[in-house]
Amino acid sequence: MRIATILLAFLLFAAVSFAAKKEYITREYPWTLRSVRALGMGNAFYAKSDDKYAPFYNPAGLSRITRSWRLDILPVTAEINKDFKELYEDAKNVDFDDNTEVADFLQEHIGDNAHMAFSFYPSYTRKNFTVGPFAASRANVLPRNPVLPEAGISAVADVGIAAGYAHTFFEESLALGLAARLQGRGSLNKSYTAADFVSGEAEDDLDNMTAEDYSGTAFLFDIGAIYNFNSLLNVNFSPRVGFAVNNIGVKTGFYGDVDITKRGSSGNSPLPAFATLSFGASPTVSFLRTDIILDIVDVTKNFEEDRDWGKRINIGAELNADLPVIRHLDFRVGFHQGYPTVGFGVNLYVVELNYAYYTEELGAYAGQNPDSRHILELTIGL
Repeated sequence: MRIATILLAFLLFAAVSFAAKKEYITREYPWTLRSVRALGMGNAFYAKSDDKYAPFYNPAGLSRITRSWRLDILPVTAEINKDFKELYEDAKNVDFDDNTEVADFLQEHIGDNAHMAFSFYPSYTRKNFTVGPFAASRANVLPRNPVLPEAGISAVADVGIAAGYAHTFFEESLALGLAARLQGRGSLNKSYTAADFVSGEAEDDLDNMTAEDYSGTAFLFDIGAIYNFNSLLNVNFSPRVGFAVNNIGVKTGFYGDVDITKRGSSGNSPLPAFATLSFGASPTVSFLRTDIILDIVDVTKNFEEDRDWGKRINIGAELNADLPVIRHLDFRVGFHQGYPTVGFGVNLYVVELNYAYYTEELGAYAGQNPDSRHILELTIGL
């Protein structure tokens, strides 16, 4: 079935995608990869960033890694929301050669935003350093317009390689980090009517996903710093402040004419540079380790689609415990864009599982159009 094929195709490890007329289907913040750990704690991570995801948050956080080394061989992350499951199940029973059936199907799901995402990010990580290739794709499918039903589709596919390095100064009070990645991106931002599905236009667009006019490649750089005040205050809860600038981009000529750091006439989904200010603390209670983080994302408001401060505030906490047999067990809570989040992680040495439930704001301001999601990461590594 055509719509089933379309929905599943956005979950493949595509190197490029397709972009059409410019329109906003969602006003979600642009991103490439996000840590499931971070999402469980409200996506507040910039004064922590102590894992392989540091190049996508604050590379200075690599200095906070305590494990000697880690190799993620088979790490897979999948994410869906409730509307995706319902839309996909109903789509399997629709005759997509019948205009009336397709229109009724879209009409039935008006206002349901189906979200799905998938990523694969193997890596080698040790204190102060990480490197690894990545592939990720995600899509939002939103049926709308009761008079003439249509499905708005916003999708992004990324592939690339990321690396990060951090160094400490002043008796490890100050950590500075630099990350770089070569990233190819394709994107889709278009609406399809019932007639478009029946005629095969949506299916044809999938065949043209490699069109050079709608894909681009860039070198992207991230810089960051974390300053720990312990040496000055002589306290045991590790107060610190972090700062990072992400997605400093240089367009390459490898393929395509689209600059992935800017929104163009094709409607591509850009990765604008933005700065984040973060505050953290790590109180120690017996054998338990904790982290409490407050992030103010995009303090310069470079994200053009809105100016709302509510979407830029994230707060979270993580509680870690070392137990027999289990390397560590983590519990996480937080608030992301004003919505509660919760998550957990279990590390069994070779296998690690991380889960988070969070809500993303798709509207122009916090509280306008929430979308609740489940994300699961399963990693086999050493």
